[in-house]
Amino acid sequence: MKLIREYTNAYDLASEIAEELAQQFGCHEPVEFDYDRFEKPGDIRFTFVLEGMEIEIYYSSLVERYQTVNGFVSSFKQATS
Repeated sequence: MKLIREYTNAYDLASEIAEELAQQFGCHEPVEFDYDRFEKPGDIRFTFVLEGMEIEIYYSSLVERYQTVNGFVSSFKQATS
């Protein structure tokens, strides 16, 4: 399993998170996502839309708190269940 810090670009990481969200939440439609640079130099803000719910997280938070995409999505799912 690939570590979050091993992703070389924002699109690949966002795509992987969107796929994992769709899989773990059983979505019938793809999870929409976007990302942009934020005020903090070098940080990226990711936004995902999961069945009408908007999820916003920063790259720095992902790296600090989670090792893998699966770990992030699992924690999010547990927190929202």
